[in-house]
Amino acid sequence: MSTWRTSESVRRAFERQRLKMSWDYVECNPFAKVESSWNVNFLLKVIGYCSKAGSPVKKISYGSATRLPYPNNYFEAVITDPPYYDNIPYSDSSDFFYVILKRVLDQVYPELFSTPLTPKSEEIIIEPKRHNDNKVEAKRFYENKLTEAFKEILRVVKPNGITVIIFAHKSTEAWETIIKSLINSELILVASWPLHTEMRTRTVALGTASLLSTIYMANDAIYIFWQ
Repeated sequence: MSTWRTSESVRRAFERQRLKMSWDYVECNPFAKVESSWNVNFLLKVIGYCSKAGSPVKKISYGSATRLPYPNNYFEAVITDPPYYDNIPYSDSSDFFYVILKRVLDQVYPELFSTPLTPKSEEIIIEPKRHNDNKVEAKRFYENKLTEAFKEILRVVKPNGITVIIFAHKSTEAWETIIKSLINSELILVASWPLHTEMRTRTVALGTASLLSTIYMANDAIYIFWQ
């Protein structure tokens, strides 16, 4: 799945937002003094820095965004990056890593690796194949579940708290759907600011009409980033 660049280096498998099959693939030695080893060393530096920076992580939990295990008015801030409509098959892509991590961590975190592959039935994306190839039903599922998740945010954040939501899509249909979910959840937006957040030279943007900016929307309790 990794391919060879004309600059004589290895191109990573996830150049775009999903895996693709390649007839001319290449494998590299992570311990060789080439780009692949540089990537490994770079990741090790990042992990080392994160392990020393700031306060230790208090708790990481795994569960559904529509059923948060916290009481009302619990958080000062909620930051979330909801699924981008029909743009990315998150769980399908995650299976690439899941089967590897399961071999290593199954005994350490058995509750996180209890299934052969990542759970998909409750994933909030538009995937018609999970709804008998019915795109209308898939869209309805996405909108309803996203509304439930937003209502949970409103429930657990304090009245004077802050919520950050990041969303990206270039179709008006996607925007109509997520705005409807926000309205149904009783979240109210009162302001917005554009922020340039994306590189023009990233692989997914080459030769395509890709998004470059983030729009910052806010009210007294809810702060929302849009892309």
